[in-house]
Amino acid sequence: MLGKKCKRRSHILKILYKLVDVHSDRLGLTLAKLIFELRVSGKNLLNICKLVFKISRSENNDSLFQSDNMMGVLLEVLQNEDAHANSEAFLYCLGTIKFLSGNTLLLNELLKKEAVEILVELMEQIIHFNTVPENISTNMSHLLVQLTVTLRNLADLSQSRPKFLATNAFMKLCSLLENYIYDKDICTNVSRILSKLSLYHDCCMALAECSGCYAIILSAVNKHPDKQDLLVRMVFTLGNLTAKSDTARKQFHELEGSIKTVLCLLHTYCDLDKKSQSTMSSTKQKHEGRKQPTEVEDVLIKIVCLLANLSVHPKVGEDLAADQNCVLCLMQIIKYKQIDECEELVINTLAALSNLSYYQNESSVMSKMRKDISNLLLKYMLSNNMEGILEATRVYGNLSQYEDVQDFILEHNGELYAICLLTYSILLASLHIGIHNYRRYPT
Repeated sequence: MLGKKCKRRSHILKILYKLVDVHSDRLGLTLAKLIFELRVSGKNLLNICKLVFKISRSENNDSLFQSDNMMGVLLEVLQNEDAHANSEAFLYCLGTIKFLSGNTLLLNELLKKEAVEILVELMEQIIHFNTVPENISTNMSHLLVQLTVTLRNLADLSQSRPKFLATNAFMKLCSLLENYIYDKDICTNVSRILSKLSLYHDCCMALAECSGCYAIILSAVNKHPDKQDLLVRMVFTLGNLTAKSDTARKQFHELEGSIKTVLCLLHTYCDLDKKSQSTMSSTKQKHEGRKQPTEVEDVLIKIVCLLANLSVHPKVGEDLAADQNCVLCLMQIIKYKQIDECEELVINTLAALSNLSYYQNESSVMSKMRKDISNLLLKYMLSNNMEGILEATRVYGNLSQYEDVQDFILEHNGELYAICLLTYSILLASLHIGIHNYRRYPT
């Protein structure tokens, strides 16, 4: 029986260490497993973790880790040893696990060996220890980077979701984000985990129930506004949280500075997008039939989707409809973008305008700009994109309460559009409202 109480443990270790010098990855891994099982510590643990890390860096060695319960042995090191006393050894151990988690077979093996549970518990221990500033070390930060990358890979497996829920991982991830808000790598990895898992209703609800989650996510956005890969995922997560919950929309709206932050991002990225459009035009770059959005467009897609979701709430919707900066930015997008080049951004923008056009009062910029908006929508009514036609028609349906919009629709053969849409067997409530309004208007 191995372990610290193994008879002649010291003698066995001496023999094993001599054999480690033999240049064979297969033998090295077998020896490492035996040494781990003898529960070494200190410098001995560090050296053997370095050896395993070196072996794991080659994808050709992945198959070596698929036998002899090597994944379980590595996880036992994290579970049984002291992370703070062995921080460098843990760094190499977690680095090994991170590399191996890129292999689907080994990733599934990690999940079966309770990697989610072990890593979440380790994360909690590190957070608790490092709440005291003088305890924070560079090794611990690097360790958390490896840990969160591995959790992100595990989040790709559908079977991992119950484990994330059972371990209360979302609350701990929010705590990690809050305590390491200055570390862009940790924040980015957490954003990847949250954006992936928030796609699922049960995980989304669990995240929404975490106290202060909106404030923490918003803090990360404000702390790292220029880190697009973090920004796009955090805003995407907020979009998922507000997609179906009026409570989430209300809570986010009530958070001080939340709407201001989102609108500042919208304005910033609209300007960046416009500049990139000008650059492409001046260099005569063509993107005919382009389907993949640029990085700037990807951020805009998520921001506009979040605004569309938020605007479903009456109070939020009224405030956004009355915000000139918001409406003008959305108008800019539909003015300069082509639906066949950036479909998702255009559809999201039309959906946001559709929601905002529902709120019609004296302060509504949507109402004041209705003629300009009606003109901008025409090209989408004449496109071949049925979803674009649907969203544009909804905006017309809401704005057709105004006589000048009714006139505009009739001048441009509005009823012909209705016939065309009905031919495609699409039932549009907003279209029905529009037709009903201008039928009552004397011609």
